[in-house]
Amino acid sequence: MASVRYTRKDLLQTIEDIGVLDAEDNEVYLIGNPGFGYTRKDPTHTYDGKTPNGKEYLVPKAVRQYNGVESDCRGRSDV
Repeated sequence: MASVRYTRKDLLQTIEDIGVLDAEDNEVYLIGNPGFGYTRKDPTHTYDGKTPNGKEYLVPKAVRQYNGVESDCRGRSDV
């Protein structure tokens, strides 16, 4: 007997650590959802900075699409 199973997960929001460099080049961390919250509206402007071209945020919105394939093969053993 053989089987194959495909799974796709789309996570909309999760919590993870976000690390950026502050004005003194120290790495500072925030626990949150990349692309939301303080990474868009930070009163200290540490986490909501933009790239040098000014068009993109340093912390982009995370895309979490997970795909998985599982296969199984079972047979009788007459040993």
